[in-house]
Amino acid sequence: MILRKKRKSHSYAELPFFGFDIYCVLQCAGARVPSCINQSVSLWIMSQPTLACIELDERPCIFLHSILNHHQTPELVMDFILTHELLHLIIPPRRISGIIKRHPPEFRDAERQAFPEADLAWSWVVFSLHPCLKPDAEREITIVKKSWRRLVCAERPSIDEMAEYFKRRNTDMP
Repeated sequence: MILRKKRKSHSYAELPFFGFDIYCVLQCAGARVPSCINQSVSLWIMSQPTLACIELDERPCIFLHSILNHHQTPELVMDFILTHELLHLIIPPRRISGIIKRHPPEFRDAERQAFPEADLAWSWVVFSLHPCLKPDAEREITIVKKSWRRLVCAERPSIDEMAEYFKRRNTDMP
């Protein structure tokens, strides 16, 4: 999601609790989006309405929801989310059949090209956080429920466990 207005937030920025250096992951995501490789982007973690968004100001800022700020959130998932947000810098929303699409077909094509593991990363998000999320298809955003702290599971699967789960599920089907 792209925000163009200055956000009015009553939330406070958090220190990262990931099991990896999130700023190195941001650099890797920037390398996946060549137009952004030399662009300076700020990163903030805080409680907010959406799972993630990018704000276009003098300096672009990516905002990640607090629900992601967990030592069991896989690096691959964060790389995907950051890559997705950076793609918004080079592929703007456009009108399709009279409706503004934040993720037009060329955005999804660029996302698949930049991040082939997108399906696995998004599957982890849905599988691990689904009780806390509310998709808004019309606005093309993922909202985090205000009650997320009560709803979130303490244990989160690893990305390898997710890959194995889907591998087993696909081979078990007739």
